[in-house]
Amino acid sequence: MRGNIKILLIADSIQLRSSTQKILTDSDCEVLIAESSSDAFLELKLSKPDLLFWGISMRNSNIYSAYLALQKDFGAHIPIIIITSLLNLNAPGKIENTLNENYITYPFSAKALLDKINNTLSKGEYAKLTVPTKNFKSRKLRSITSLKDLLYYFRTEAEEIDIVKNKPVYKEQKHANYVYLVESGLVKIHRMDEYGKQLITGLYKPKEFFGFYSFKEISSYPETATCLTTSKLLRISNSKFQELLSQSSNLSLELAQLLSDKLSQLKNHLLEMAYGSVLKKTSNTILQFAENIENKPHQSIKICRNDLANVAGISTESLIRSLSFLKKERLIDINGRDIKILNYHKLQLVR
Repeated sequence: MRGNIKILLIADSIQLRSSTQKILTDSDCEVLIAESSSDAFLELKLSKPDLLFWGISMRNSNIYSAYLALQKDFGAHIPIIIITSLLNLNAPGKIENTLNENYITYPFSAKALLDKINNTLSKGEYAKLTVPTKNFKSRKLRSITSLKDLLYYFRTEAEEIDIVKNKPVYKEQKHANYVYLVESGLVKIHRMDEYGKQLITGLYKPKEFFGFYSFKEISSYPETATCLTTSKLLRISNSKFQELLSQSSNLSLELAQLLSDKLSQLKNHLLEMAYGSVLKKTSNTILQFAENIENKPHQSIKICRNDLANVAGISTESLIRSLSFLKKERLIDINGRDIKILNYHKLQLVR
C-alpha cells in the first residue's frame, strides 16, 4: 500500500485553489500547487505526482494545445482530471472526448471530487491508491465564529474579481451590495469635498476587509473605492454577510473590535492632519504606504504624488518640497516616481 497520494493542482483561480486544496488536505493528500501550465510542467518533472488535477482557465492560451503537450510528456504515466466548466475557449469537445469522461464539473462537492479521484486511480498501477471519503458524506460547512473563519470563508466561497490599476471597485452613492476582501493589491477609500478636493480615508492591503456599510438596512456607499494597483478581490453579498453575523455573536464582537481599531486609527490620522507639521504628515504617509504594499515595508513605493498628498492632507507642491528635504537628509531615495526608505527608524522620528 502506498503512502499519501500526491496530487498536483493547477489553478489560476484563488477560489478554486483554496476550496479544492482544503478538500484534498482534509483527506490526507499531499497537494502541490501550480498557477500556470508552465509552472505545472516544472512541478511535474520535479515532484512526479500521482494525479494531475487541471482547473486552469488559461484565458490567454490554447487549452487544447496545452492539454496535448501535457499528455505527450506526462499523460501516459500520470492520469489527468479536468474541469469542464472552464472548457469554453478552444475545442472543448476534443478534450472531453480524449479524456473519455475523465472530467468533473465545477463547482463540485467534496464527495464528488474524491469519488472522481478514486475512480481515476482505480485502474492499472494506481489501483491501490484511494482517498477516504467517509468524512464528507454528511459534511456541513463549519461555523463561521471568528475573523479567521471569515477569511477562510471568503477564500472558498466568495466571488473573485480582478480590477486593474486606477479603476473603481464601487462608487459613492451606489447601492452598498457587497463586502470585500483584498486578496492581492492595494485599495484606497476616498471621497470628494465641496471644493472637488479628494481625501483618502483608508488604505486596504491583502487579508483586509472593507465595504462595511450596510448591516441591517439597505444603504448607499458614502465614499468611493479605487484600486491603487492591479488587484484581486473577493466579495460576498451583504445579505450573506448579515446571515453570517446573525449566526455568531463572537464573529460580531471581533468585527466590532476591528471597526473600533480602524476608527481609532482614523481619529489619530485626523489629529495629525490638523496639528502635525507638513514634514511629519509626509513621513507618516510614506511609512503608511510602505506598510500597506504587500507587507514589505522596505521595498520601493510606486504611488503617484497626488495620492500621497491626498492621504497626508496637504497640497502636492508641499509634498514635493517635503520629499526633497527628506531625500537631502538621506532618509529616503527618489528615482522617478519610486520612493525608497533608506532609514526607517529616523523617518519614524520626524517631527
